[in-house]
Amino acid sequence: MTPLIRVAGIEIAWDALAGTCTFERLPVAMLWIDTTLAGLMAGLQAMVGAERFGLALQSEGRKSVDADWQVIDSAADFASGFAAIARQCPRVDRGTR
Repeated sequence: MTPLIRVAGIEIAWDALAGTCTFERLPVAMLWIDTTLAGLMAGLQAMVGAERFGLALQSEGRKSVDADWQVIDSAADFASGFAAIARQCPRVDRGTR
């Protein structure tokens, strides 16, 4: 059995055997923003340059639509699925605060 908790209305599950964590049944990677993420992004930007880095971020951001649809499609109806996405927006900087 996978331990499950709800934080601010978001279902978070941890599978210790698989070593995975999910938010609303979607796999996530958790890392420290100020050290790990900032260092990773800075390294990538230094390798490819600012313009290519910006284009890559835009291109990959568009692919998140597939993951959003998984959340919407897993609900009983579109409105419920869209509401699940809306609950996540402010928490993951996808929407306005």
